[in-house]
Amino acid sequence: MNALYRSGSLGLITLVTAILSACGGGGGSSAGSNVVSGIAATGLAISGGEVTFKCAAGSAPTVTTQAEGSYTIDLSTVTLPCIARVTYKDGAGQHRLHSLAKSTGNVNITPITDAVIANLSTTGIASDSFDKFDAKEIRTYSDDRVNTVIQSVKKRLESLGVNTTDLPSDVIRSRFTATPGSTKGDRHDAVLDELKARLEEQHKTLRDMEDEMHSDDDAHEASTTTGTPGDASAGQLAYTANCAGCHGARFGDAVNAARILNAISENEGGMKMLTSTVTCAAKGWPATVPSATRSSRLAKLGSGCSAKKPRARSSARRASIT
Repeated sequence: MNALYRSGSLGLITLVTAILSACGGGGGSSAGSNVVSGIAATGLAISGGEVTFKCAAGSAPTVTTQAEGSYTIDLSTVTLPCIARVTYKDGAGQHRLHSLAKSTGNVNITPITDAVIANLSTTGIASDSFDKFDAKEIRTYSDDRVNTVIQSVKKRLESLGVNTTDLPSDVIRSRFTATPGSTKGDRHDAVLDELKARLEEQHKTLRDMEDEMHSDDDAHEASTTTGTPGDASAGQLAYTANCAGCHGARFGDAVNAARILNAISENEGGMKMLTSTVTCAAKGWPATVPSATRSSRLAKLGSGCSAKKPRARSSARRASIT
C-alpha cells in the first residue's frame, strides 16, 4: 500500500513539474519566443557592433555583437515589425547596416540585407527606414514584396560580377557563419566577401549600388505577387491571349505616355490636377510622338513640366504591369 502511495505521489510530482515547465514556472522561462538573434557581418564578422531595433511600438535595449558577429536581443517589450541597425567602426570610419524583423527568430544584418531595406524604402535609402521609421510603411513589406526585392538585389549583385549561387532564398532569416578573425566563414559569408571586393574594384560604395538600384527602379523588375523575375515576352503573350479580345492590341509605352500627357493637358476626367506632378520635356520624346503634338501639349502644361526626360520603363517592369 505504501509502495502504491509513493508511486502515485511520484507520478503527481512529475505531472506538476511538467505543467510548471510548460507554463514557464518551476524556474523555467518562455522568453525564447520573444528573442531575435542573428549574425552581423560584412564578410568579416562585426565584433563589438551596437545593434538597435526600432519597432512599431515600445523600445528594446541596445546589444553588442560578439566576436563571431552574433547578437541576441529580447523583444518582449516591443511590437513588431522592426527595423534593425548595427553601428560599427573600421579603418574607414563609422558605418551602419540595416535589416528587417517581421517576426522573432533569426535576423541577419549584412550589406545584402541593407540593400534589401534600401529597395523596400520609398526613398531608396536604408537608413531612412530607421531614422524616419514609419510603422504603416513597414507593415507594407509583405513576404512577397520582400522576396521580390531579394531577387532584384541578387540580380544587381550578379551585374557587378558577384556569384549569388550560394546565397539562400531568404538572406535575412537564413542562418550562416561569418569570418571571425582568421577563421573562414561559410559560402553565404563568402558572397559578402566577393561583394566587397567587386565594389572596391569598381570604386563604388554600398550606397552607390543602392542608389543605382533605386534610380533604375530594379525593385519593379520582378512580380510583386510571385517574387519571381518578370518576362516581357510572356507578359505580351498573356495580354494577347487574355486581354486583347476586349481591350484591343497593346500599344507601345511611347504611345501610352503620349495619351496620358494629352489627357492631362485636355483635362480629360479631371486629370489636369496632375499637371504639377508631370515630368516631361520637348526634347528627347520618342519619335512616335509628333513634334507639333509635343509642343502643343507642353505649352498647355506650362510650368508643370520640368527639364527631365521621362525614363522608359524596363521591359520586365512592363511585363509585370500587363
